[in-house]
Amino acid sequence: MRRIIASFVLGVFLLGGYSTAEAFPSRVHEREDALAWIVGGVLVATFPKSMEEDLVSMVLFFNNKYKKGFPLSDLRIESRKDQWHIALSGEVLLPVTATACRFHRSKESSLAVQWLSNLHEALVSLSSAAQRKEVTLDGQVRTKGKVSWYGGSAWEGRKTASGELFDDRQLTAAAKDLPFGTLLRLSDAAGNRSVTVRVSDRFKGHKDRLLDISRAAAEFLGIKKCGIADLTIEILGSMSRVGGSR
Repeated sequence: MRRIIASFVLGVFLLGGYSTAEAFPSRVHEREDALAWIVGGVLVATFPKSMEEDLVSMVLFFNNKYKKGFPLSDLRIESRKDQWHIALSGEVLLPVTATACRFHRSKESSLAVQWLSNLHEALVSLSSAAQRKEVTLDGQVRTKGKVSWYGGSAWEGRKTASGELFDDRQLTAAAKDLPFGTLLRLSDAAGNRSVTVRVSDRFKGHKDRLLDISRAAAEFLGIKKCGIADLTIEILGSMSRVGGSR
């Protein structure tokens, strides 16, 4: 019976059961060999078709949360008993299952980072001009500069300048004066890797560095070992809250 219900609900999503992005912020797109979760027109994640029921539950949960609105900081990477997932307001939104990891041939932590980064970008696409503030870094929305990382046991659990507790697993950044909630797309010099981080902390700046980023972001970009790297920084916008009333 659950399979029949899931298939019916999935069919509604695939047929476009809502008329606007605001009412229906995310949907399912069926591919030849997979199901894709589309948020605001952006591909966030793909799943094998065997995970259909999980995907239907996830889309229903996200769309309901979006309708009510939630703080951007409520989207987090969590791991419980070695099971990784993307959490929204403390509840599991996007499980990083062993099936999904085999499908993508990826580690749980890497897949979690990729999906959260994609979701950050999707939320920018969904947000209205009223919700998203246009900000610049030294007068530019796209620039290049040195970026370092911070974290480790000495930082874990510390209160950041935004009031959040520091967590190495999150895609966050410390900036001199960018508003909290600013989303930044960071790309390596070759343009082969990129990740989108959220400003949640402050740093005074040193040796011409523009940002400090979390260990998770540094590892994904491949700059953890070198400690500092020249990256391209693109400001996507700044918002503290997602969805809800306009």
